[in-house]
Amino acid sequence: MVGFAQSWAPVGAKWTYVQGSCCGPDTNLAVLEVVGDTLLAGRTYSRLEVEQGWFYCHAFLPYLAANADSVWFWDPYQEEEQLLFRWNALPGDTWSTPISAYEDVFDTLYWTVLDTGHVIIDGVFLRKLWMNVDPHFGNMFGVNYGAVTERLGGETAPFTWVQGPCDAETFNRLRCYEDGQIQWQSPLYPSCALGIPDVTRFDDPTGVWYVADTYPQGSPQDPNFIEIRTLRYFYAQDTTIAGETWRTMFAQHTTSGAPAPTMEGHVRQVGDIVLYRDLSGVTDTLYDMSLQVGDSVRYDIPWGGPFHLSVIAIDSLLIQGAYHRVIQFDTSDVFTLESWSTDRWIEGIGSMHGPLAPHHTQFVEDWFLMDSTRTTCYAQGSVLWMHPSYGSCIANIILGVDERSTDRISASPNPAREELLVNGLPHVPCGYRILDPLGRLQKAGTTSGNGTLRVDLRALQSGLHILQLDAMPMRSIRFLKE
Repeated sequence: MVGFAQSWAPVGAKWTYVQGSCCGPDTNLAVLEVVGDTLLAGRTYSRLEVEQGWFYCHAFLPYLAANADSVWFWDPYQEEEQLLFRWNALPGDTWSTPISAYEDVFDTLYWTVLDTGHVIIDGVFLRKLWMNVDPHFGNMFGVNYGAVTERLGGETAPFTWVQGPCDAETFNRLRCYEDGQIQWQSPLYPSCALGIPDVTRFDDPTGVWYVADTYPQGSPQDPNFIEIRTLRYFYAQDTTIAGETWRTMFAQHTTSGAPAPTMEGHVRQVGDIVLYRDLSGVTDTLYDMSLQVGDSVRYDIPWGGPFHLSVIAIDSLLIQGAYHRVIQFDTSDVFTLESWSTDRWIEGIGSMHGPLAPHHTQFVEDWFLMDSTRTTCYAQGSVLWMHPSYGSCIANIILGVDERSTDRISASPNPAREELLVNGLPHVPCGYRILDPLGRLQKAGTTSGNGTLRVDLRALQSGLHILQLDAMPMRSIRFLKE
């Protein structure tokens, strides 16, 4: 028998999040608990307290209220309630949430529903939304992108936002939730307590891979030009197939003006086995991390037929305090003398050629003519692993020999009075700062990753300012505030 959710944040409800910090410990727990209720402006609100962890940079929302379809929070600075979520929303629905931090920092979050679904926990039917969130002015940034579930909340963080880049704390994902009716524990963790450091899982919903594709792109003017384009692979939603939950993987270019993300297929992990279901519905093993020396894996090159790579060594790599298995394969030049094929798998991260390389086997083949595919880094909110040959996750060289793309970044109007619009930004979040002519910091934040940035200038003094963008490479734009 399936029941339906009737209560949000009842007394005794408890959320446990994995929390990190620049200054240690590397992993901590943030625990929020509903300890009572209170009456504000005629509505009964649940009262939350931080039982463990800290909120130095992120906003803490101590008062939450709900009815059957909506969740609100009480804003103490604006002294009014604001809408957070509508559980009855449909794909494409949008709404806005005015937010504040301190008494003089305001912004508005714009929510868009990408998809909807549900889960059943302890017999209770809970609605689920996949969300995108963008700030209007860029003063503060919402962190509840991705999946948000009734009662459980966001998969990555509590209902909160942050004012610009912050190293004091990060929220990495929800570990456990409990109330008087249901109990939920993330399958990524053996318990709610920290215990032994956890090994990264390939199906972690917050995982992001950056993969650089390097290939000759000569012209009569530059016959030896080598082009590099970086793709970002990520999970955006879950789907249920034959009663089993699969992650949906997408890929998107990281250059400005890149098209929308494309679906690459579905992924599911069972123990040491990672399964991949392609867009035609065919399921196959993507990784088997239990392989031993002497075992072999079959690769199928579309233009060359099948070949096998044998395991020649088993090693380990320390990532966030946990040892991860590394499988090294031998090298094959079975097809041509101009190319060779080899592979290296890292537990939880996958192939050195990209997360789907064992399926897209053309990526496994390297050519002496500077033609290769490499995973530059793997991240879960922050970078956990980086390829030693790359200085950053994104390597786009598309304009000329050794000339990195500047993504044609522009700012207008200039001079500006109230707002500065920046276009041509990378489609990944990057930090920005506004300095005065003496180099003093006036404002800082992080872009939303949608290619544009709107900066509220009303609090700045009139005169010359410098906008610095960590857009790889860093850009500096001078503008005049009227």
